[in-house]
Amino acid sequence: MNKYLIANVGCDDHTEFVMELDDKELQTIIRFCDENNKVADYQCKPEIHIYKYDESKEEYWEYGEKPLNKNYEDFEKENKYEKI
Repeated sequence: MNKYLIANVGCDDHTEFVMELDDKELQTIIRFCDENNKVADYQCKPEIHIYKYDESKEEYWEYGEKPLNKNYEDFEKENKYEKI
């Protein structure tokens, strides 16, 4: 089991918590968060981000690296195609 920081981030506020997950649970949570983030199509819709927990960091914004899951912009880039 590993610890992960899970942050639900919107325009005005955020909620974050630490959770211990095994690999199978992590994959399920990532699927759930990705589905949420696919439809978070404007600035104030909350996105959920998952990070490998780092006890030296006190707030989610200190996690400068990319989260383990995708955000809305990742899905938007995947769905774009070149215009001919």
